[in-house]
Amino acid sequence: MPVRIIPSGSLKSANCQQSTDSGVPTFVCAKYPSSFTKHKNLTDHQRKHIGERSFKCEACSASFHWRKSLKCHQKIHTGEKSYKCAGEKSYKCTVCPASFNDPCNLKRHQKIHTSERPFICSICTASFTLAQALKAHQSVHTGEKPFKCAVCPASFVNSTRLNNHARRHTGEKPFKCTVCPATFTTCSNLRQHQLIHTGIKPFKCTVCSACFKQYTHLLTHQRAHTGERPFKCSVCPAAFAQSGTLQKHHRLHTGERPFKCNVCPAGFIQSSTLTAHQRKHTTRKH
Repeated sequence: MPVRIIPSGSLKSANCQQSTDSGVPTFVCAKYPSSFTKHKNLTDHQRKHIGERSFKCEACSASFHWRKSLKCHQKIHTGEKSYKCAGEKSYKCTVCPASFNDPCNLKRHQKIHTSERPFICSICTASFTLAQALKAHQSVHTGEKPFKCAVCPASFVNSTRLNNHARRHTGEKPFKCTVCPATFTTCSNLRQHQLIHTGIKPFKCTVCSACFKQYTHLLTHQRAHTGERPFKCSVCPAAFAQSGTLQKHHRLHTGERPFKCNVCPAGFIQSSTLTAHQRKHTTRKH
């Protein structure tokens, strides 16, 4: 197919081609098989490739590729439901109280309840509802964590997780429950908390009667039945059912002790050990 390469030099022209064979200008992304009829739409799409997040929330540290994503996010702070339709044609989930103004968003949401997860990891059995969630997961296997905390040694696979972590240092909790006074550092923690009020546990184990509020909790639980340990140590033969357990285990090899006591020089591999240690200081004072 004859194409004209658009001159490079900026985000607006980077990694794209223009085809006119059909009589309608088509702007094609050179990195992924995506095409657009408007150059502006291609530019918006390319922000995902270079990681540009120009639209920043003034209430918290979140940033976004697109203005519409920022506007949707800001409703979390105002208490307005992000996907509530103002008219009568609201797309409502039949399983939980969620509602949407776009049928595509409803369909994506419903995968949570149906357990439909078409994006599958090629290394382990993990699967996801969204492609970006799979991409973030794959860093567990590669070990790549380019986003580093400026306060502690922690590093993360993407800027969103880094921003969420940074709030632990600042104490910022911008996500507020509309039912009780609880506040949270991340939107996902707020959603998980809200299930306490609804009592919904949509994820059911097919082997036993256990039910869970989150799919990841179900996935971890099922490994107790299968004995699967997909998270393998790159230094020794150890393998684990959860990525977090593997991360803690790795510190035995690296000697990293990120959890520091604020009273004495002691450092620890995990936060629970630090908490137990700090009780000794409290007991001595009394």
